Amino acid sequence: SHHNGWLTRIDLLHPNFPGPYDSVGLYVSDECAGVHEMIFLSTLVMMTDGVPQRDKLKAVAVMCGIVYVLNILRLVVFYPIAVQSCVETPDIQACLTPMWEWHETVYTWGFLGVLVCMWLVWFLRFGGPARTLAATKDDPSPWRFQRRREWQTKHKAFLGAALLLFVLAMTNISTNQEAIDARDTLAFCEFSSQLSSECGMAQQRWDDAIGYAWSLSALALALGVGSMVVIERPLEDGTWPVHHAAKEPETTSADDGVRPKSHHTKKKGSWKRREEE
Repeated sequence: SHHNGWLTRIDLLHPNFPGPYDSVGLYVSDECAGVHEMIFLSTLVMMTDGVPQRDKLKAVAVMCGIVYVLNILRLVVFYPIAVQSCVETPDIQACLTPMWEWHETVYTWGFLGVLVCMWLVWFLRFGGPARTLAATKDDPSPWRFQRRREWQTKHKAFLGAALLLFVLAMTNISTNQEAIDARDTLAFCEFSSQLSSECGMAQQRWDDAIGYAWSLSALALALGVGSMVVIERPLEDGTWPVHHAAKEPETTSADDGVRPKSHHTKKKGSWKRREEE
């Protein structure tokens, strides 16, 4: 291996590797050391409410060490994957494809899932939900977000409009024939490594369709959040209002106790007095 500025080149050697030197060169940078993952995970930990600062620093130190070891293991696994594939098909450039697929999988979403799971396990292990709830109750903020409990007609209309915009956004990509043709043309251009004016126009049409869908989705998200979330302010005594479930009003009658049980009432008094009446 040798250094080249911020990069370090590592050569993997094996007789079955393609090329005249039977080697595969890999460049290792700060990204391969897990610096970005460490920053992301540390931000998640430090932004968690209800956990003492000392526990957060300990968790950051331990998790950064785990991330560093996992990144080193990820790089070490490159060699056996490449050797296993190139032993079956030696001296062919395509035998390195599984190694690059492994790298792409981990780089795209694999490590993100590992980081989120690490934070979630730590959050649950140290009683994060209960501490966060207690911190929220004692929060002296002048306002907070709450779920809407009283729905009016306009709120339902806004929510319906948000759902409609989401449907239009998805429809613009999945059923718009112009966008579908542009996507198919791009797939053919990438498969054949073709560069032409037709490929450029297809790329522009597809980008326009994606941008239009994102715009509709962002507007739908804003309408949906605005209709489902309200801003709540504390009461005059500084406490937050408590919401109780709405109870159905009980209908009572003033004369329930004296209402007769039958339509026929028994007349009182003697028969002479009734005749006089």
